[in-house]
Amino acid sequence: MRANVFIVWGGNKRLADKVAENIRENREYNVQVGGDTHEQFYVGHQVIDQINRSSVAILLVQSIGGQKDSIRLRPNLMFEWGYIIANFMSKNVHIFLIDMDVRELPSDLAGAWAKSIYTEGKSEDEVAAEISGQFMR
Repeated sequence: MRANVFIVWGGNKRLADKVAENIRENREYNVQVGGDTHEQFYVGHQVIDQINRSSVAILLVQSIGGQKDSIRLRPNLMFEWGYIIANFMSKNVHIFLIDMDVRELPSDLAGAWAKSIYTEGKSEDEVAAEISGQFMR
């Protein structure tokens, strides 16, 4: 039976699409990028439905605003992250921090397992390959 994987993206949908494409090559997974379908008028209902149909989640967490001194995360990402943490077994939640360290997370998220991925000097395809490779280990 194939696992249903939901990808949450916090800033770079192209990266999320490339990660999904890499994982789809492994026939063990059905992959859905958050908000990727237009099944419902209201995207919030659509995303909740996508999450509820999944058993595994990948979160691509990126700060917005370009401020090095503070981390600002998109509200939608934070909502989806909380919903997933509340409903999924922790072993099925894979968090990738794009160009940030776990120590930079807000204190209420500091205990979450997360893998830092740094993009400097790498193409988007290389970053996507690193994330999908880490996930499929």
